[in-house]
Amino acid sequence: MDRERIVLIVLAAIFVVGLIIRMNHRSSIRIRCYRIDINQASLFELDALPGIGPKLAERIIRFRDSIGGFDSLGQLVAVKGISGRTLAKLKPYLKPLKEE
Repeated sequence: MDRERIVLIVLAAIFVVGLIIRMNHRSSIRIRCYRIDINQASLFELDALPGIGPKLAERIIRFRDSIGGFDSLGQLVAVKGISGRTLAKLKPYLKPLKEE
């Protein structure tokens, strides 16, 4: 009985680790295949960025619309919820703007 229980626990652990690796792999490739233009990105595209959920994506779009578009990626820190650290994580996924 103890041997069967150990085998089941090991198999369950392997399964869970496999799921975690698969989830991390999917999230790391879902947007890396291309870079988005922050001035034209949809709610869906922004929501797919790491650290950006639907509410923050909505705030980005509202801010973008209120200023007539971003002149630089650095302006993103003016959006409530985006820090310099968050911006640094986002930059690999964003197309540079003309002035940058």
